[in-house]
Amino acid sequence: MSFSRSDEPQLGTVLRCARAVAATPPFFTRRSKVPWPGNGSLSAPGAVSGAEEMLVAACLGVLARGHGGAQGEAPILRVGLLRASQVGPSVVPVVVDAPAGDLTCVEWLAHVRGAIAEADEVFAGFAPEDVELLLGQESDGGRRRLFSVLVAPREIELVGRTFGNDLTVGIGPGGLHVVFDERLFDPEILRAWMEDTTTLMDALQHGRGVVNEILAAATADRAGRDQARTVALYAAPSVATSIMSAAAHWPDAPAVVTANCSVSYEQLRQRYLAVAQALQAEGVVSGDAVGILVTAGPSFVAGLLGTIHLGAVPVPLDAQSPAPRLALAAGVAGFDILLADDARTAKALQVCASTTGSPPRVVDVDRAQEMPETTDPKLSAPAAVEPDAPGYILFTSGSTGRPKGVVQTRRTLDSVVDWQVRRSGVATRPRTLQRSALSFDVALQEILSTLADGGTLLVPADWQRQDLSLVARLIHEWQVERLFIPPSGLHAMLAAADASLLSSLREVICAGEPLIITGTVRRVFREINSGLDNQYGPTETHVCTAMSVGGDPFTWPDNPSIGTPVPGVGARVVDTLGRHVTLGTPGELVISGQTVALGYLDAPSLKFADEPRHDGNGAVRSYRTGDFVKERPDGSFEFLSRQDEQLKVRGYRVELGEVEAAALATELVTDAVAFGLGDSSAVERLGLVVVPFEPTPDFDKASLLEQMALRLPPYMMPRPAETMVREGLELTPTGKVDRRQVAQLGEMTFRERSANAGSGDERIRSLWHRCLGVDECDEDETFVALGGDSLAAVELTAALQDAVGVNVSLRQLLAGMTLRTLRSVATGELRSPDTSQQPGVTSSDRNAVPSTVDLPKFGRIACVSPAEAKHLYLDVVVSNNYGRFGMLDGPIEVVVDVGANIGLFALSVLDRHPEARVIAVEPHPAFAQALRANTADRVSVVEAAAAQTRGEAPLFIYDQMPAMSSLNPEPDYDRQLMASLIDNQLNRVGAGVATAPAIGLVGENPVAHPVQTVRLSDLLADHNCTSVSLLKVDVQHGELDVLLGLDDGDWTRIERIVVEVQDRDKQLDDLQQLLSMHGFSTSVHFDAILHAGSRVRFLYAWAPSQQKSAV
Repeated sequence: MSFSRSDEPQLGTVLRCARAVAATPPFFTRRSKVPWPGNGSLSAPGAVSGAEEMLVAACLGVLARGHGGAQGEAPILRVGLLRASQVGPSVVPVVVDAPAGDLTCVEWLAHVRGAIAEADEVFAGFAPEDVELLLGQESDGGRRRLFSVLVAPREIELVGRTFGNDLTVGIGPGGLHVVFDERLFDPEILRAWMEDTTTLMDALQHGRGVVNEILAAATADRAGRDQARTVALYAAPSVATSIMSAAAHWPDAPAVVTANCSVSYEQLRQRYLAVAQALQAEGVVSGDAVGILVTAGPSFVAGLLGTIHLGAVPVPLDAQSPAPRLALAAGVAGFDILLADDARTAKALQVCASTTGSPPRVVDVDRAQEMPETTDPKLSAPAAVEPDAPGYILFTSGSTGRPKGVVQTRRTLDSVVDWQVRRSGVATRPRTLQRSALSFDVALQEILSTLADGGTLLVPADWQRQDLSLVARLIHEWQVERLFIPPSGLHAMLAAADASLLSSLREVICAGEPLIITGTVRRVFREINSGLDNQYGPTETHVCTAMSVGGDPFTWPDNPSIGTPVPGVGARVVDTLGRHVTLGTPGELVISGQTVALGYLDAPSLKFADEPRHDGNGAVRSYRTGDFVKERPDGSFEFLSRQDEQLKVRGYRVELGEVEAAALATELVTDAVAFGLGDSSAVERLGLVVVPFEPTPDFDKASLLEQMALRLPPYMMPRPAETMVREGLELTPTGKVDRRQVAQLGEMTFRERSANAGSGDERIRSLWHRCLGVDECDEDETFVALGGDSLAAVELTAALQDAVGVNVSLRQLLAGMTLRTLRSVATGELRSPDTSQQPGVTSSDRNAVPSTVDLPKFGRIACVSPAEAKHLYLDVVVSNNYGRFGMLDGPIEVVVDVGANIGLFALSVLDRHPEARVIAVEPHPAFAQALRANTADRVSVVEAAAAQTRGEAPLFIYDQMPAMSSLNPEPDYDRQLMASLIDNQLNRVGAGVATAPAIGLVGENPVAHPVQTVRLSDLLADHNCTSVSLLKVDVQHGELDVLLGLDDGDWTRIERIVVEVQDRDKQLDDLQQLLSMHGFSTSVHFDAILHAGSRVRFLYAWAPSQQKSAV
């Protein structure tokens, strides 16, 4: 059944929408059917019409932002309209994008009417099975579904068939109802969703107001009520009192154990009280800051507990940081006393000597512990401390080059420890491995939650702490039950370990980075029967959300959420103006309540605020995290990305500005740009580009890095191979440093180094240098002596196996292997990568068109890859990604199609505008041949690549994924992108199953093929184009170069532009700035179905003469 104007009744008589929400949620079963809150019902019970479907779909489209991409974009929702027919239920998929700009209710309904009509035309006569076969299923957190929401008129029952959708909205004589999977929806979240939908239905049917303003007002009001309800501060038990109680209950039980000693709870109590007495003798009182620079073990724990017992504020310092940086921290924190042990005394004296002003006094913590037991009654019990008084100070990376001191409260310290004790997956008294860096908040959580619960803290030696190849052996030997570890460390440990060594584990807690569930994680956790907890929280909030990854590990999602707020914590998602956004809309996460810090030393208000409570009962402390998230229907939050230029490098938080500041402080360079090498969610190393004061080929990189090492800890240091010297930095068209180009140059350096290594021996040398981050080295220096750690060893062993077929164990690399011994081991094992079994187009057939495919609307067409052709059909026809926002409305005279592929967009244009003139630009020879075959003489084909300059350039062609071919290839990214597209389109069998094969399928490197390049201005002149109705650009990694091929005077010829862009390193921002410079207005769209998990965005632009019609 299709909908047309002729059968549209007045909207005011279609639905009578409820305005009240029931006071309590209904009882939920596994898959529940509940009435709409307020008993929403039909005004005309006997009639089910297209208008009803349109109205509901319009509401769902507004709420589609819950299924979208990055902030500021207009995501989409796939809504299924269920229709009754003589042969059973049929279904029409309607792709509804969220309204952009200030669309009124009347305008929005007209837009949705068109979307439904288009869906009817495209899918007329398709059975549900055919629709599923063509579309594939959406992927979200490991789940697969054909639709997000199904709209079912007349309460059509779906016996044995739900299409995997999250919700079914029924329209029938009894009113509206919702069928949902109770495992996916929190009752309060579902209530909020239905409340928003009710408000929108009311506004839409009466044609009142602007859509986005109506929704923003409703959600802001609810957000305030939610805040008042959820942020209720409480006083947790004092951690100092809890540890004293544990010592009283289990005086002889082991509290802290190392390889050399075991300290009981009673011995630990005596030690930390002695430290408290020594601090008291030095004049320390409650509220004073105390620096702690002590080796991990009983002395550190005694120093920490003694400080807390006295009511003072511990400031743990990173012994790996240079003395000048620690001196800066000492000056900012203002402590007069610095606790140090024998191993750290020399470093402590360096800190004192480097401190400006009055230096702190060093107190020997080892000698302090030898003092006789105190009889001072003031020390018999922990000092009373107000919950909002300072509890501890930690330093994080600062963008100005000066470390930032975060002042956390005693409330945070007590509540996080109390929460962890109650949450622990270990029944009681856990045996916990203490390996977190002592200057990180996780170390406090690790140490104090173990001791407050009467557990045993197992502390390896310094040389063992960061060597991930030893962690599994330590777990086995010490029968460790609980492990705190960042995700990158977890992956490296599992890659190097035998699962049998981990059998004692009962709880693994991950934090510090986005958690990714790999096949190895699933396999090992199924064998060892351990829980996995995903915790989230920057230093400024400590742990604020958490998720226990439960159930069968084989069902765990690839990307678990960061969970729901811990007790006393409020969490909300806001836009750039601080306004609360609707459920599921991407935005910045704001944390408030129990665990929020007091602020930064010297800058307490930066990113922090005291917000009035909605109920008028005082204020609540809040912090803007800078992390982009979206709220899921179950009330948890999905982490998307970082907002600023901070990175996590192997679990450490790094502010790129601090790295750049350290380089500039050497006064050897005039400019410096730091960047991450690797995927943004798991950066493995830092790159640095510098411009010397005196341009010279003999610039001393070693001197630069040595001086930077005096200011930065090791994890913030770029390695020599990742440090590049340039005479200048690339700029964007607006004059800013082009960070994307800088990062690409760094990655290109690594690719070229590998590509230029021809023989097997040379490839081994190249991989050795790359993984160690060195340019050259002595062949007899060991892997460890050259700076190799277990993460680098994991990388090298995998690279050796993949590239040259050499099998080397982690144990061999870390046990003294040199480059010379590696080459000896490899003798007789070398091989070239096997390409004999690779499917797809071969190099000799690169110009051929080997296949055809049948597509709805077009029939049989020529193609290079049937799978790619089907995906392109979904992009062009079904999702209409190049025609959204009226791009093809009105008179269309000339269309320039850059990146025409096999011509589906050109055919779509001619289908709507038969008289239009289409100029199709396509450099790939096989695509160009298919393009000519499909369009005959109806299109002018230009077999060239659009670029910034005219001439000749290499087109890097992928035989197995030709659509990824590009003048600027990025093989690792291209392979991952194609894998995600294949997964989104074809995978129906569960989380992670198809991704690995997909990556293997496209695991090739591109081959250069010379092509002609043409500037857009030259193209317009060659074809006598005085005006262009639409310029469409779809190229890989070269969108900006295409537009820079337009002379300033030719921009006025272009009316509309649509660009498919890979939004990496602010590429989208650069394009928008360029378009804005030429007077174009823009809008951004993310196709959350076809491009889920990717950075593909669609950018639409209108010239000033077109902007009124664009609205």
